Amino acid sequence: MSHMIKPKSINFSELVKNSNSTLSLDVQSKIVDKLNNTFTENEQHWYIANLYMYMNYHSTNDYPINLEDVFKMIGFANKGNAKRTLENNFTKDEDYKVVILRTEKNLNIKDLGGRPDENIMLNIDTFKNLCMIAKTESGKEIRRYYVKLENIYNEIIKEEIEQQKVLLENNKKELQQTQQQLKKEKIHKNQILRRKYYDMKQGDAIYLYKDDENNERSLLKIGKSKNISEREKVYSNMSKNGSIIYVKRCLNCDLTESLLHHLLDKYRINSMQEWFELPSEEFGKQIIDTIINLIDLQIENIYTFIPTLQNFINTNNTNINNNIDNNIEDTNTNEQLDTERNYDIKRVNPKDFDRFIKECCELLPECKTPKADIKRAHRIWSKCSIKDVVSSLDNYLKTNFKSGVDIQDDIKKNIYKGIRLKPLNYTPENDPFLDYETFIIEKCEVNWNYKISYVDFFNNFVSWKKLIDPDYNLQFKYKKDIQKYLERHFAGGRVFLSNDSSNTHLFGVWGLGISSNNFGSKIPKRTTKKVSEYNASTNQLIRSWESLSVASRQLNIPVSTLSNYCRFNTIVSDSIFKYELS
Repeated sequence: MSHMIKPKSINFSELVKNSNSTLSLDVQSKIVDKLNNTFTENEQHWYIANLYMYMNYHSTNDYPINLEDVFKMIGFANKGNAKRTLENNFTKDEDYKVVILRTEKNLNIKDLGGRPDENIMLNIDTFKNLCMIAKTESGKEIRRYYVKLENIYNEIIKEEIEQQKVLLENNKKELQQTQQQLKKEKIHKNQILRRKYYDMKQGDAIYLYKDDENNERSLLKIGKSKNISEREKVYSNMSKNGSIIYVKRCLNCDLTESLLHHLLDKYRINSMQEWFELPSEEFGKQIIDTIINLIDLQIENIYTFIPTLQNFINTNNTNINNNIDNNIEDTNTNEQLDTERNYDIKRVNPKDFDRFIKECCELLPECKTPKADIKRAHRIWSKCSIKDVVSSLDNYLKTNFKSGVDIQDDIKKNIYKGIRLKPLNYTPENDPFLDYETFIIEKCEVNWNYKISYVDFFNNFVSWKKLIDPDYNLQFKYKKDIQKYLERHFAGGRVFLSNDSSNTHLFGVWGLGISSNNFGSKIPKRTTKKVSEYNASTNQLIRSWESLSVASRQLNIPVSTLSNYCRFNTIVSDSIFKYELS
């Protein structure tokens, strides 16, 4: 039976809805709209039926069209003419098939001369080609129909592909979000498994945290917390190797931590206020237990406890100091020297900016000075670095001087115009000079921008002394005297340790420097690439720059553009730019 549906034989909206097509409802709705806009009302029933036949059957492998149903429509006078045209121009069993129908009528025929009924079934391509061969008005109309049909079909498929593409993208995003969520949950579960105190109730406690990042040194942090579970969570997010190794409850974690830090001051690591290099983990646990037991037992009788506590502190400090004095000659140890104390330092009003300008600066119209240099000079002059003072200084400079930007040493800097710093002067206190005063004069330099850590200063001082006395030993008390002296003449603060690739800061002084530590400036690891310009024809070097930014600035070419020139060896005005190993 033919699958070609004749006009007015169907409800095409129902056909669209009930088709075995896999198109989405949205696309099917668009099909109906396209048909209404493309075909006449009389054509629509025919076209919608055949559109779905076209979509649901293969154009050459399926044979859904019965010649009996279409020969008149194509324009043939009779089926015989259509059959002869078909046999003369097409291949049986390839372009069309003949199906013998065994009916009751021809089964009873005794005369073999009679012919059984037959159906000639065409595939879609054969039907289209037969219409073209027929050269009839009906054939032309059907050809136009198939052109429209294929156009609509292609549009539908294209829209369906786009819709499927969007759907796949959305599914991909949902999958990625699900994977990320699962990853977060896994990380969270692993963090909980690594934590030992995640279910510990809130309350005052002292903890001992071990950092296993540094294999060369055993660093321990003594801290306080009223919520150990949250504190451990923070540490587990910060480091996979570090962990809280000991926790002990106490009545007052603030008082206990202060006392522990005071007693263990000599074990403190450089400027890291809560970090200590203790003899062992067990030692840290024992000292925590001892102090907590001592304070918790006596906290209700605090007034009678104070003399006992003071005696305990003095006894422990004496023992610690004795141990340090016995080993202080080893000047390579990076002990912390507390610069926050006041050692009879003569101070000025840090907000007397007029006095600072008068004593430390010169006002000249043609001069310009980086803002950072002025702030460093004020810090050394006032021996104060409080944020409120620094903010007030900024406001004072903005009010009294013109600001701008200048390139100095290939670095863009914020500057103030009409001002420059006077040289920083150093005058020894003693006559004759003490040995460390002579060392400062002979081996050190003073400058507003220089810095030096106490570790570097004492290491260089001892080396200098041993040139005269190879057996020289620097005593701890003398070290403290030198430290007080330096803080009177310069400004105490945090500085970098020389020959240290980390960002660790140490206590030291600002305004004094020595060449062996690059005058306190941290030497960054060089990651910039040198840029060279060559003649594209002769490959002769024309000029070079230390970095991409410098070359970009001098050539007035954007950094990204110049970077692409170097990466792809682009020829620009008979020149070629290349990266070089610096």
